[in-house]
Amino acid sequence: MKYRSHKDTLKLVTSLALMVFFLAGCENQSEAPGATATTDAGSWRDSAEPPSTTALGYAATDTTNNTGALGAINDAINKNPEPAPATSSQGGMTLAQAQNAHRQSRLTGVTGGNCGRGVRMLLGRLGYPHNGQGHGTMWSGILSRTPGWERVDCSSPSQCPLGSVMVYNATGMPPGQFRNGASVGANYGHVEMVTADASGNRSYCYGSCSPNPGGSVPRNFHGAWIYRGQR
Repeated sequence: MKYRSHKDTLKLVTSLALMVFFLAGCENQSEAPGATATTDAGSWRDSAEPPSTTALGYAATDTTNNTGALGAINDAINKNPEPAPATSSQGGMTLAQAQNAHRQSRLTGVTGGNCGRGVRMLLGRLGYPHNGQGHGTMWSGILSRTPGWERVDCSSPSQCPLGSVMVYNATGMPPGQFRNGASVGANYGHVEMVTADASGNRSYCYGSCSPNPGGSVPRNFHGAWIYRGQR
């Protein structure tokens, strides 16, 4: 029994020694100097520091501050440009432009009986070109000769877009012709611009402004022109 007990003791001591040696070797391996990160995303925990995202095969991004490649994509998706306002090339003035035209018309100081002069002054204040001056009915020819102006397809004043310059014939006279007489509208026709007042309602101006189109000859509507810019 004593011999067997001594033998068993030696076995136990040997086993403990081997275990201590093995554990010491593992500890030295994990703490060995120069341990570096690997490019294997699954094994970085065995190294001193995790690998960079570049080492893992993708570019670094910062989704919080929208930087990097993902940030550029987010910016492109989330950017909401101001919508483009309706300009003359799209058919007429915007409401804000038409309201400004209304204010500028009132600043001309022109009153009834001088529509041709009032429209000429209004166009000047708005920066719109015009080749000539004349009575109301003559403005169809004036605008037709001026680059940048085009005739609008509207059959009545109420259908013409904001910013249109509308021309009315002299009563019983062909377009562009007039006759001398006491009745201004009937003999010289009429011209006015479609604007908008402060409340956003349509207003027809040539200096003086009215909620009703045509001045004294509303039935003599000839046509309308809009400035689309020189091309």
